[in-house]
Amino acid sequence: MIVLKGCKGDHVSREQIRAFLYATLMVLSYHNRAPALPLVVTIKRRMKELGTCCGSRIDLRADMQPEEMLTTCVHEVIHACISFPKGSVEKCSTTLCSKIKADVLKIADLLLEGTYRRAAYIAHTKIHYAPKGDDFYDPNEDMPVGVVTRYGGKGTSQRR
Repeated sequence: MIVLKGCKGDHVSREQIRAFLYATLMVLSYHNRAPALPLVVTIKRRMKELGTCCGSRIDLRADMQPEEMLTTCVHEVIHACISFPKGSVEKCSTTLCSKIKADVLKIADLLLEGTYRRAAYIAHTKIHYAPKGDDFYDPNEDMPVGVVTRYGGKGTSQRR
């Protein structure tokens, strides 16, 4: 879980910052590099640095341009997730950031694209309907979406 606090970004929406943070967390967690949660991220107006990380607390400067905000979010989440050997902390963090940030952006864009549509779906599940008959499974849950087996699954072709 990420707790986003502080002011709005000057050039990047809170939704986009949240998408950058969660996408980075998703990539690193997928590779067993999850931080102590919650991750508390504060957007600040008056900071010298672009971003700082201390344990599970991250501070981000509000006036960054979108590309700079993405890079800083990825970089600081890496610091929150992985402890590198002394003397190589920034080298390892910046190198890893450069390698994963394009994938992080793809995931963040997907999260951002459907933000309000998904929020409406989730809100709709909070509406309580008067029971009319027995509870049931929605058959739409089982509609195929095009999953393709990858990395050595048996019995189906693999996309290359």
